[in-house]
Amino acid sequence: MAADEFNISHKMLPLPVTVCLISGAEEKRIGRTLASVNGWAAEIVVVLNEEVTDRTEDICQQYGAKVFRERWKGFVAQKNSAADKATQPWLLGLDADELVSDTLKAEIRSRLAESSLPQDISAFSMPRMSFYLSSWIRHGDWYPDRKVRLWRRGSAQWGGTNLHEKLMVHGRTSVLRCPLLHYSFTDLAHHLRKVNSYGDLFAAARVASGRSFRGMELLVRPAWRFFRSYILRLGFLDGWAGFCVAGMVATETFIRYAKLLEAARSQAPKQTCLTGLAHHLGQINSNGDLFAAARIASGRPFRGSELLIGPAWRFFRSYILRLGFLDGWAGFCVAGIVATETFIRCAKLLEAERSQMPEPPLFK
Repeated sequence: MAADEFNISHKMLPLPVTVCLISGAEEKRIGRTLASVNGWAAEIVVVLNEEVTDRTEDICQQYGAKVFRERWKGFVAQKNSAADKATQPWLLGLDADELVSDTLKAEIRSRLAESSLPQDISAFSMPRMSFYLSSWIRHGDWYPDRKVRLWRRGSAQWGGTNLHEKLMVHGRTSVLRCPLLHYSFTDLAHHLRKVNSYGDLFAAARVASGRSFRGMELLVRPAWRFFRSYILRLGFLDGWAGFCVAGMVATETFIRYAKLLEAARSQAPKQTCLTGLAHHLGQINSNGDLFAAARIASGRPFRGSELLIGPAWRFFRSYILRLGFLDGWAGFCVAGIVATETFIRCAKLLEAERSQMPEPPLFK
């Protein structure tokens, strides 16, 4: 065999990597994830929730994955279960909404092939780039969003909490520069459902730890998270998509602390209670759909000034001009929900207008 032919054949051999995934009912998304590592990694392990009834298992098996059905034990335990089943020297942890980009695959192959790779390097981190509102997000709180996902077998395990699980590495972590691609939300409705579920997990964890509701957190943290994402981390360079990312980061933070207040007051029936946040988020989503459809039908396009000014004005009107502050923290939450609804309406109009746009190139 000629030297060039040998080199081409050598380059196409699968890497000594086990791709580890945990999954629920993900028949609409997991195929693209598996296709991004098919033939590139030597092994794929999927721990699938035992109650899943869609085609997720069949799709995984089509790509040669080893599928293990298990009851849901929480993110940390589930991910450690998948890692325990790996047989290759290196492990790559993925979620069902992530893809390994071609550039990242080439970089990983190059780094693992280095004869000079120090043995004390136990893991690699990589930036994660999200696709949102038909745009690649390159700034703000969502980028570089660096994650440690590639590690030597036996050199790390998942730890942390089920809301903030992270890989605990024994040894040195090196840096990869090419991005892991993240298709985090199918649409704004999906994002709102996640905001709701993450808020429940956050409130439950805080209550279990004995940490009570603090008004200053509700007052300051949402505004700070918006300012950090949009201004300090240059989210404005991503245009209106960057504004919406910052707005959703602030919304998620607001909902978390509002749910903590809701949980605290649910035990005190004599107080004025803020109730039904989950139901309210569902109403915000459906009202946003109706608003966007009506605007499109009337021929009135998205206007950035409405998204920029509308939510802040509605909050100010509710909390200050209409004396919402006299209702205490419940009044603050009402004003926050009013602002959130206004923000979601405008963001859904932007989403509707952008939904027909082709996916932009990853690198310009």
